[in-house]
Amino acid sequence: GHPQVCMRPCIYYLTGHCDTGETCEYCHLAHPERPVHLGKRHHEMLRGMTLQETAALVLPVVRAKVQALDASAPTMALTDEFAAFYGVPTSIVEPVTANRNQRMLLHTLQSMSLRTLLTTLSRMLSVLCVDAEQVIEALLQHIRGIVATVGTN
Repeated sequence: GHPQVCMRPCIYYLTGHCDTGETCEYCHLAHPERPVHLGKRHHEMLRGMTLQETAALVLPVVRAKVQALDASAPTMALTDEFAAFYGVPTSIVEPVTANRNQRMLLHTLQSMSLRTLLTTLSRMLSVLCVDAEQVIEALLQHIRGIVATVGTN
């Protein structure tokens, strides 16, 4: 699950001393120097898209990232439910990109960690759809549970 679903790095651990230790909510493992985030132009592009256009672009990326972590039937069913919530057929496995700017946006989305992608998606879509946050959080919590179970075995 690291670094796909973990929290951001603990700044205290990185400096050599985290008083919280095992109970720290932040990650004590190595992360890329600078995590990938959407830029201003990408945010503007997504804001200019309808909910279905955004979902058709982003959800295949989310599905691929989720599948890479856990391809079990319950997890994929939750991912399909997530897609259905946004009105995107689960048969869409490739993101829909019409132009160069959308392909650049898609490349950025694919470079993001799953947690960052879902958090960004939640913030953007919660403005358009009240239930978006709960659906995204349910998916993220399920994946964290799977990863935690695998990590303890």
